[in-house]
Amino acid sequence: MALSDTEFDTILSDPSKRIQGAIAWAEDEDHSPCVDFKRIRTPFLYPDGDSIDLFYKVEGDVITVSDLAETSRWLRMQTVSPRHSAEQLHLVEDIRLTHGVEYYRGMLQARCHLGESLDAVVTRVAQSALRMAEIRDLVADVDTEDELPDKE
Repeated sequence: MALSDTEFDTILSDPSKRIQGAIAWAEDEDHSPCVDFKRIRTPFLYPDGDSIDLFYKVEGDVITVSDLAETSRWLRMQTVSPRHSAEQLHLVEDIRLTHGVEYYRGMLQARCHLGESLDAVVTRVAQSALRMAEIRDLVADVDTEDELPDKE
């Protein structure tokens, strides 16, 4: 039985539901965890101290560097809300444009051609992941500022 992303998220967020059996990913799905990706350990850390790992895959003369949605997963685990707020999505878009990365199905990713600077692409994706992880604190600060009365 194939589930859409929305149906899958709904089942995961409903404590009355129980998942049985193996979760299988179709081989032709873009978001399937693939053995073609190799891990890159970076010196960057999430705010809680976890290391930011990236993954790369070579297809022809194009190298794709991605976090495979690990940052989105990390951010989702930091809050009770299953969805990003409109402000968080706006900040993700700003991060995406600033660092020149794509945000597709929760994955931060960038591409380069063989012979181009892979380290620059890795740094851009890692910095994007770090900035995206900081969204939790930025939005919390804004919410707190809105709720506190002004002192005069």
